[in-house]
Amino acid sequence: MSVTSTGKYNAAEWDYIRERFTDSALKETELAILAQNAGFAWPFKGAGETPEKYIQYDFEDLQTVPGLVGKKKRVEKLMDILTETLAFDDPFSDLAHSLEAESEEDHTFQRILTKFSIDHDYPVELLHFDAAVQALIEREGIRTLIELVYFGQKTAPSDLESKDLKDFLNGLAHKDEVSIAKHIPFRPVVGGLHFVEAIGLIAETLSREAQVYLLSQTGTQLRTWEETIFEQVDADAVAADLKTASRKVLAAKAWFKQEAEELEQTFRVQGAPERLFIALNDSDRERLGLALAKHALGYLEDKKSGLLGKFFGR
Repeated sequence: MSVTSTGKYNAAEWDYIRERFTDSALKETELAILAQNAGFAWPFKGAGETPEKYIQYDFEDLQTVPGLVGKKKRVEKLMDILTETLAFDDPFSDLAHSLEAESEEDHTFQRILTKFSIDHDYPVELLHFDAAVQALIEREGIRTLIELVYFGQKTAPSDLESKDLKDFLNGLAHKDEVSIAKHIPFRPVVGGLHFVEAIGLIAETLSREAQVYLLSQTGTQLRTWEETIFEQVDADAVAADLKTASRKVLAAKAWFKQEAEELEQTFRVQGAPERLFIALNDSDRERLGLALAKHALGYLEDKKSGLLGKFFGR
């Protein structure tokens, strides 16, 4: 008699999983690794223990594979692992809607944001994305991080104009903390969103001329190539860049009130604010972020004879 169900899964669901894994980049990844990422455990290890090994079989033949014979619960665990992996492998997947009621909301990304202590309502103007995403945000009237995530989740990959947004969603789906931190002020390992990281991302949006000029105002020793740029600073471009960046830093300050107060207190007592920027884990980002913080928060030394004094009356 043919086998059409394990009780939890049926043949049609297995065929769906097989089809989806045929083109998945994870089909050659060890099941033990996929299981761990999905919150399960797989009893077999080895390079040959991959989804590709199992998806070659139809549902009935799957029951005859060594290690699965007479092990209904193990077959179900295999399908649990592959189902969960698909949800993260393709953040735009309609898997949940295919296996469950179509009206049920897929909260995969919401759960991931919560897991990493990321504020769902973080304002989009403080995110770090390319011009295509910024245009999309304005066009669609998107105001918060979760709104942007939901928009991307409900849009087919081929219809998304920005590779930047695709990369962010894939990083989020795979819980890649480094990729996530490229676009939001997330602190890998520690979790959560932070003021220092927000300043660091804002600083990265500055033109190269503005970055170099800010560094010069902190007394930082400029590199040879930076000195060359500094000599050719475009005053108008620097002014526009710094005004925009400063406005964003002040908006971030209003969001991160407690951390902003901690940073400003460090400036006021002539402490060592650079220690707070060590969290950026990159020496270039640290010195640039510190320079922007000094300027935007009003702790830059009096440079009225310089360009900043000329532009901002300081």
